[in-house]
Amino acid sequence: KLLKLGPGNLMDVLSTAGKLYKVVAAGKTGYVPVSHVSIVSGSVS
Repeated sequence: KLLKLGPGNLMDVLSTAGKLYKVVAAGKTGYVPVSHVSIVSGSVS
């Protein structure tokens, strides 16, 4: 099942996996392409 987030929604980045971020948003965990995410606070390593 997919969770669709619109622009401006916040998510926490848990880790990186190649060209994907492992994220949690709205209580769900999944993967998002790096190209679809803008980091607004902190950094990802």
